[in-house]
Amino acid sequence: MQTTKAARVCAEITALLRARKSILVVTTSEEPRSEAGIREACANARYPVFLWDCWDGLFKADGTAVGNEQLKNPNEILRRIADSRERAVYILRDLQEWYDPVIRRAIRSLARKLKSSEPAQARAVILLCPVGKEIPADIASVARVIDYPIPERGEVAAMLDAAVAALPDEKVRAEAITPETREAAIEAACGLDSERIEDAFSVSLVQTRKVDPLAVASDKRRAIAGIPGLTWFDPHPLGLSAIGGLERAKRWALERKVAFSPEARAFGLRAPRGLLLVGMPGCGKTLFASALATAWQRPGMRFDPGATRSKFVGESESNFRRVLPMIDTIGGVLVIDEAEKALPDASGPQGDGGVRSDTNGVFFSWLNDRTSDAFVMLTCNKVDDLAPELLRKGRLDEVFFVDLPSLMERAAVAAVASLAIRRPFDPDQCAQVAKHTEGFSGAEITACFQAALFTAFHDGQRELRTDDVIAEAGKTIPLSRSRSEAFVKLREWAKANAVNASDGEIRSTASGRSLDM
Repeated sequence: MQTTKAARVCAEITALLRARKSILVVTTSEEPRSEAGIREACANARYPVFLWDCWDGLFKADGTAVGNEQLKNPNEILRRIADSRERAVYILRDLQEWYDPVIRRAIRSLARKLKSSEPAQARAVILLCPVGKEIPADIASVARVIDYPIPERGEVAAMLDAAVAALPDEKVRAEAITPETREAAIEAACGLDSERIEDAFSVSLVQTRKVDPLAVASDKRRAIAGIPGLTWFDPHPLGLSAIGGLERAKRWALERKVAFSPEARAFGLRAPRGLLLVGMPGCGKTLFASALATAWQRPGMRFDPGATRSKFVGESESNFRRVLPMIDTIGGVLVIDEAEKALPDASGPQGDGGVRSDTNGVFFSWLNDRTSDAFVMLTCNKVDDLAPELLRKGRLDEVFFVDLPSLMERAAVAAVASLAIRRPFDPDQCAQVAKHTEGFSGAEITACFQAALFTAFHDGQRELRTDDVIAEAGKTIPLSRSRSEAFVKLREWAKANAVNASDGEIRSTASGRSLDM
């Protein structure tokens, strides 16, 4: 039977207590849940438990107060632990707020003293610390630091079932959740802590008399607020139909959607891990990422590794490590735009004391070793600047080259662009636009529609005509012409290293005469 991460952490705490490790630091965002797990671990190691905070002082696990008002003082509680001869574990809340030189010295002295006490007088201190709080090096050197995990999928399912079971009558319970919405609601809640999960389920039940997966998922936006470099984005409402062309990449995405189903999970099918889209700007790479989140019905996040960097030594790497567990627990589609800037080649001179190399190493190790369902979507415009480690086989599932749209794809882009401005063109009109936009990217074709709509508005607010769009195309110099050398170089690289995101082979950039022999 597979155990949860929380159960494994509790087993580790039990083993450490039996091994007479006297100082533990447990980082957690869920004080009640982590304390319950720690108390169970202490019971397994046959230790009575006392808890302490600056408000209630010292008290037993059942809430019975111990000692006097003086024990609310952090110095006094540490002195009490040192002088006690009673076998016990002391769980101290928020002690990090009093980490002055005296407190830190007291903790280090306790670590030495408690280790050698008799088994009948064995004592240990467990410091509860909020996630993200820095642990001083001198305390970390004498303590075992343990991250208490947030609920996993099975635990979330049990919490959902408990919330529904608590409803007042059977009819309300039957209407609150269906087999179809149950999986979606569980998926939506994964990544939240237990308090947020309970709140999300309860508020949804009160407001709508059912568990709404969309309402539950909206809590994730608040959960990642304040985490450096990580932001939430709303998936594109039209999904993959919002993209003109890229048919091979679309098929790849739709074929792998089934990997997230419970049946696939039970079968042992591995969820897709990641994708790199290489191409010139404006060809639909970022749009594909947004549409993919919709197609897979997964939450979407953007990650900017540069935003985790700090002027303080070691803090950049610490911020980076704080982001990765949140990505693992939330899952979904993680987008890193312009990966050549976010994760550049760190082999040359850097001028940052090796911070970029260190953070790249942390990310690549996570990318290689992770077991979560998070799907990493990277886009790249200049492959020469990209860290070569990203291209190693196994870290990502596929590397797609997003070429300039073909004639048929330009017509498809024109159809999507005209719908976006509520002026749908018929196939003949789209074909005309496609004929006059050779060498244009999807973004440039879309921009022509937007500019043409201004022309129609200023000309008496008349209907948009095909000639308006073609006229705007005639005024535009596409990027494929203004930066032709860069595009030729990128296409030649893609021929040897990537798969065409569109149907067919990657087109040749060589020009030549067609001779009549």
